[in-house]
Amino acid sequence: RDAKPEDEIIALPVPPAVGVLPKVETGVHQAVLDRVYAAMATARLDVLVLGRRDSVAYATGARSLWTAGTRPFGAACVLVARPRSTHLLSTWDAGVPPEVPFGHLYGITWNPATMAASLAAIPGFPEARRLGVDALSPGFERAAHRLAPGAELVPADDVLRAARECDPNMPVIV
Repeated sequence: RDAKPEDEIIALPVPPAVGVLPKVETGVHQAVLDRVYAAMATARLDVLVLGRRDSVAYATGARSLWTAGTRPFGAACVLVARPRSTHLLSTWDAGVPPEVPFGHLYGITWNPATMAASLAAIPGFPEARRLGVDALSPGFERAAHRLAPGAELVPADDVLRAARECDPNMPVIV
């Protein structure tokens, strides 16, 4: 049959690939991470556990591809003072800064035993004496006391606020 104008195929622009995230500026991210670790030292924190997306993104530069609306507290990021290391709850490295080795990612799980094993395997977590958190659930509080039995659990709001204080020499992160 003869093609009619309404049968014409129209090429639409292809959207960018799902999961493609902007590149994290390493120098800026490193300066922010240094500020977070300095604030941890001032507060005498051995470990900082972050669960709020804004806190994780600020402290590590990691960008999440999605969040499923509201959700309970989960240990999305663990910062250890000694040895200084950053660990993220992720199953892939898209959006993860290059300074965070793939081996420092721990998988997403709803199984508390699996999550506990992942956290217990982080060097410095079980030995922590002061463990800061940006949010807390009763389940994580119990788990933290089991995983780091000698740790004092403290709110980390002041630590994050101190790290975010304006530094006139710091570039603005947009």
